Amino acid sequence: MATVSNTTIPPTDVPTPLIFLPPHLVHEVLVATYIHLGTISVLVWDIINNLRNDFHLLSSFRLGIPTCIYITTRISLLAYGLGRTVLLTAPVENCTKFENALNSLLAVFMASTTCFFYIRICTLYAMNKYIVAFFGMLWLSTVAMSATFSRTFAAEHIGSTQYCIEKVHGNLLGPTANVLLVNAVLVYLAITYKSYCTFIGTNSSVKVKTTPLFLGISLPVLSKVVLLDTQLYCLIIVLTNAVLVFTISAFDPPTSTAPIIFHLVLTNVLSGRIYRDIKGIGSSDFPTITQVEFELSVRRNGAHPSFARSTGERTSIPDLDPLQYGNANLSTHSSTRERLPAARNEKRSSPRDPKS
Repeated sequence: MATVSNTTIPPTDVPTPLIFLPPHLVHEVLVATYIHLGTISVLVWDIINNLRNDFHLLSSFRLGIPTCIYITTRISLLAYGLGRTVLLTAPVENCTKFENALNSLLAVFMASTTCFFYIRICTLYAMNKYIVAFFGMLWLSTVAMSATFSRTFAAEHIGSTQYCIEKVHGNLLGPTANVLLVNAVLVYLAITYKSYCTFIGTNSSVKVKTTPLFLGISLPVLSKVVLLDTQLYCLIIVLTNAVLVFTISAFDPPTSTAPIIFHLVLTNVLSGRIYRDIKGIGSSDFPTITQVEFELSVRRNGAHPSFARSTGERTSIPDLDPLQYGNANLSTHSSTRERLPAARNEKRSSPRDPKS
């Protein structure tokens, strides 16, 4: 029997388990639950919407480590999201064991997601031993901090009901979020720097690299680094991670933990799109690198395209990284370069529109 305000109510007649919680906590729990349900709906929609792309990915490409990691992130987060939906909305016999299972799925998702970006960094820098060692230690730190989820998140029954409420124990959630933020920021900066050097030229002098910044010549290059190399997605992930760090430090649970699921789903959706764009699968709103590489081609000595045009020297297209831009794009690299002169000559020779 349950007693509320000196009134005894049979457990089967309790209208909602939230009557056992303080009024201010009821509002916060409801808001957190609504955020979770809405965010998981987005994840389910994204998975269903990309089933065709995922089937094409599995059937057309060799099943390598990056693809296995991609599938692991999708499955683990979907299982975590649906399981947490059950925990927040349905009766559960053992809240503690159920929460521990969810924490395991969350740790697997975080480890695999950070590993995905670690592999990209290593490939982008041609397995440079210093890059591999530094970001390897950084990835291991994220894995270690993700393992603390089992000591951070817990669940217990609400009153005498079979419904569960989540609890946050200890002070490990803040340091974990900070480590993940540092990893995301360094990965973003490393990828953006490498992409910028690819377009500007790693062998360029300081004057060649700095002059376009002050003259504004490099603005299209920088914007294409952000948009075409999916750096915008990585930047969004970094920003949401920063917001998560702020909420964890500024508010108490469950308000502080409510944005976590939003950040996880956004990270999975954007990282999944990054990988599909790398493989040349899916319909991205932005053109792929092969569609604009002739605009961003650099001289063999690393000069900016505008400097190459001014001197009349021949330009060459930089080598593309397989993991960063995809084998499918590499296969069209030579054919695109061969078709460009013919297309330009045809355009010049075509008669003008009589109406113009």
